[in-house]
Amino acid sequence: MRKHIYALFLSITFLCIGLVSCNTANFEKQDDGVIIRLHSPRLNETKTIRLQVINKDIIHVSASPSELFSSKESLIAVYPETMKNDWDCVQDGNNIVLSTAAAKVTVSLTTGEIVFADNAGNVLLAENAGGGKSFEPFEVDGEKAWSIRQVFQSPDDEAFYGLGQHQSDEFNYKGKNEVLFQYNTKVSIPFIVSNKNYGLLWDNYSLTKFGDPRDYDQLSQFTLYDKQGQIGGLTATYLENGDPAKIFIERQESNIDYENLETIKKFPENFPFYNSLVTWEGEIEPAEAGVYRFILYYAGYTKVWIDD
Repeated sequence: MRKHIYALFLSITFLCIGLVSCNTANFEKQDDGVIIRLHSPRLNETKTIRLQVINKDIIHVSASPSELFSSKESLIAVYPETMKNDWDCVQDGNNIVLSTAAAKVTVSLTTGEIVFADNAGNVLLAENAGGGKSFEPFEVDGEKAWSIRQVFQSPDDEAFYGLGQHQSDEFNYKGKNEVLFQYNTKVSIPFIVSNKNYGLLWDNYSLTKFGDPRDYDQLSQFTLYDKQGQIGGLTATYLENGDPAKIFIERQESNIDYENLETIKKFPENFPFYNSLVTWEGEIEPAEAGVYRFILYYAGYTKVWIDD
């Protein structure tokens, strides 16, 4: 095992109102890092990047679609002071390179793409080619804000650990999806550790989706067939006391959604729940080929079989 875990703090600045003096240089050294201005930023994309050296192993990265960064003190990235010495920053062609005794961060002046490496040049983490940061403006109740996205490259043999306490019983989050918010029995911590020898802290308090940002949808997104092959839904069989001879009702259903006190009203009226058993049988047909992931809510009393 290597001695160090390299850590990155990533934060996105929402503030985009006001005027500041413009420096035409590609980068501007600060006491503890550098501010980088991209050559030709497109509308609503990254315009300014700031790298702060916390220590030789930890770099705090901020990105903004404007020339400003938020002045609010972070509630997550807490450190007594930044490092004022023993680091260097130079321009290498179309890149800005910040180096410490342990790490090297390369930022493209064209795309804002960032690559993190150790001092031997081994890449630890890299944003998607062409840049991995994007901003989407929106407005709620007259308040303007940004929906933001960050994408990194990840090799097939990489593993991710962390994210807090969740209901899905996942340990390695590689290829998995998780929504980060606080809820009963759910504790979200926006920090991951990779088996590639780095850690990443997402310095953001808003609802965050790790993995695929698309929401899960109901089964009705598929073409459904019941156990007799009739189109329209799965065959839902409600058994009293789990006894196959005591069928309370059998009907066709296109959604299995009993998450809360409102949705449980969809159960058959007067169905005796104690020791009951409900099965859904049939076939599902997607509109297009691909990889599909299914999610169950917690409690452990639902099991799924596909192709037996």
